[in-house]
Amino acid sequence: MRIARPHSLYRVICDLKGKEISTGCTPAKAARVEGGPPVELADVNQTYDNLGAAYNFFAKYLNRDSVDGKGMPLKALVEACDGLNCPVKSSFWANDYFVVAADAAAGDDITTHELTHGITDYTSNLAYTFQSGAINESMSDIFGEFEDQVTAVPGSNDQPHNDWLFGEDEAQYQPVRSLADPTRAMGRNGYRSPDRMHSPYYFVSAADINPGSPDDSGGVHYNSGVGNKAAWLIAAPGTHVFNGQRVTGIGIPKAARIYYRVLQTLPSAANYPDLATALTTTCAHLSATRTAGITATDCLQVQRAVTATEMRLPPLSPAAALVPPAPVCPTGTSATVLAADGFEHADTGPWTVTGQWRYPPAQGTDPAYSDIQYHSYAREGKRSLESYTPTDLIDPALPRRSIATWKTTLAVPAGTTTYLRFQQARLMSVDKGKNLGAGYVQYRLDGGQWQDAGKLFTDNGYTGALAKSTGYGTTKGFTGSTHGYTASRMNLTPLAGHQVQIRFVSVIDKEYVSAWWLDDVRAYTCAPADQVFVARPSRPTLQAG
Repeated sequence: MRIARPHSLYRVICDLKGKEISTGCTPAKAARVEGGPPVELADVNQTYDNLGAAYNFFAKYLNRDSVDGKGMPLKALVEACDGLNCPVKSSFWANDYFVVAADAAAGDDITTHELTHGITDYTSNLAYTFQSGAINESMSDIFGEFEDQVTAVPGSNDQPHNDWLFGEDEAQYQPVRSLADPTRAMGRNGYRSPDRMHSPYYFVSAADINPGSPDDSGGVHYNSGVGNKAAWLIAAPGTHVFNGQRVTGIGIPKAARIYYRVLQTLPSAANYPDLATALTTTCAHLSATRTAGITATDCLQVQRAVTATEMRLPPLSPAAALVPPAPVCPTGTSATVLAADGFEHADTGPWTVTGQWRYPPAQGTDPAYSDIQYHSYAREGKRSLESYTPTDLIDPALPRRSIATWKTTLAVPAGTTTYLRFQQARLMSVDKGKNLGAGYVQYRLDGGQWQDAGKLFTDNGYTGALAKSTGYGTTKGFTGSTHGYTASRMNLTPLAGHQVQIRFVSVIDKEYVSAWWLDDVRAYTCAPADQVFVARPSRPTLQAG
């Protein structure tokens, strides 16, 4: 495939010689830059070659010009230290540069894996937690292996028996994961990954049991196996029989196009059911538009792979399962929206926020996050509202009671059922069974006093009470973890005839970090489907405060 834009490959490799990680890797300080001759240090030369292989893979097969799609220089640091390990033991991608771990320079699949994390930052920005984090890791494994399968890089250990093994060139771990059989014991610790959602190897982390104790960010490296197995079934040559499904691989070029488009369309809080839908609908679209030679028969193989890996099913352990979302309307009725907000327009959004509630910034606009690609953790669209402070940014002076007030005042109509529904994700601190963070919903009528809305919930209501040690009382609220997004619903019908205002209150204990994300808040009525066409959404009034 001929790339449509100018070839923009530009590599900058810096040898830190045992110094702390620094982002100041410039051509003037580099050990080797684009077009420069090989140097004495083998890791520099191998990294140079691997970056070229990764760039050329994305350019040739996906028409992408570097990580940002706009020709970003590919920077890498070798022999870097992080304060704990010298050199660092695990490779990683950080904003705009690749840190190469000890003994990892030989791995072209590792290099492509880490650069894919950068591409993910610039596309879906899959959140690095629970199922969205597992999909994030899986996408990097998938493109790392796709590149490894089609590229011969001098110095790499590309032997037939290493096909579909990730990290086979890394001497320290060799190899790390198997895409063909994620359940195979791999890596230094011999861990196994699930190859389907109901696999006994689906990882239930400490964060699933105790949200105050994250473990591998909710199992992101382990549970990536589900996505990895699906990709192998879809792309690997030959016919594979797995979990009752017979799947014939469609080849890497076609599979890469499908996965790349999926990566561009998933929301940041995507889960495995979302990935299942994205894979099948994306393939159908590419087939209908006759893109890259993808056919309806190819899409049948994608559907079979999705079924084989059980992506639409919850994991067997309730401790790791997503909380099912609340319904919208009863069967036989449809919704007419009275007011809604999806937090996509932060500058003009109808919210007043205090404390730690905030609209996460657009990329690169917040000095506190200047060293990372940071977007919102969103269920729909690109943004959400969050009450969260990363551990390394905790300020003891920050208020631990934060309020987000919807400035829209709802005129709740009489004679019909009115609901308030919102998407939410939580990771509230729990320590030894005690809830140290909680979220609450409050309302007020006709500008009066704020009242707790706990009794109005019909689906996915409050889950627990704060510990006495927090000093905020023991009122029941939203506690624990949802393992991703769910939806809660309140019945506002008892408030008919009043002007109603809603706010969300987050309480975080001073010594622990909790997080609460909100998205797609909407008030609506439910009426028989044959009556909806005559309904008119009411015009909400705005009220400051």
